[in-house]
Amino acid sequence: SGGIYSMYSFFNYENSFVETMKQLTRNNRSVLKMLEFDIKMAGFIDHETKNGSIEDPLEIFDSQNTCCDRIEIKYDLNKNTRIKLKYEIGILNNKNYLFKTKLVKKGSSWSSSNELGAYTKQIVARNLEDFQFDIYSGDIRGNIFSNPCLGKGCAINFVDIYILSKSKIPLLKHKSLFNKSNYYPGNYIYSKMDKFLRKESFLRLRTRNISPYIYFF
Repeated sequence: SGGIYSMYSFFNYENSFVETMKQLTRNNRSVLKMLEFDIKMAGFIDHETKNGSIEDPLEIFDSQNTCCDRIEIKYDLNKNTRIKLKYEIGILNNKNYLFKTKLVKKGSSWSSSNELGAYTKQIVARNLEDFQFDIYSGDIRGNIFSNPCLGKGCAINFVDIYILSKSKIPLLKHKSLFNKSNYYPGNYIYSKMDKFLRKESFLRLRTRNISPYIYFF
């Protein structure tokens, strides 16, 4: 019976390990797809917009060697509605959460009114350990858009996104050292020794609406 129990425990552990890694992968992919849509929309101006040019369509706030970077994105949903989105990591009950804020342009200011469809710090992901961005630009070839890009973000051709998530509970049998892979973006040197499972995910995006540049590999 001892051998049967040991075998059961082993397969139960392996199943928990595999299922947790699948969940972390799905969660990371969901965050990346959300960011992919919004970053590609950054700087989009409806051809009948009532809000004029967009200033600072894409802004990244570098956290240096700490967790975590922040990003702000602006674009038109339609001719009447312009939004500003904020993605940032915050701590709630001693755990890291990814929060998303949506503000709506009202006159010359940004509103957080629910009546306009805005919201503040909505949780979109849990247990994120790192959230980093790198940006790349290329040789200028002139602005090809009818609405020139103004302010921060206008020289960005590519955005690299890195996220690191961890399991809700410790699942490893013994403490293990995790080091962030040094070929991923961001300058946060992340290292932990514990029993949590972790999953790194990376995505490189080409901007659509903001850059007047052409990038050569």
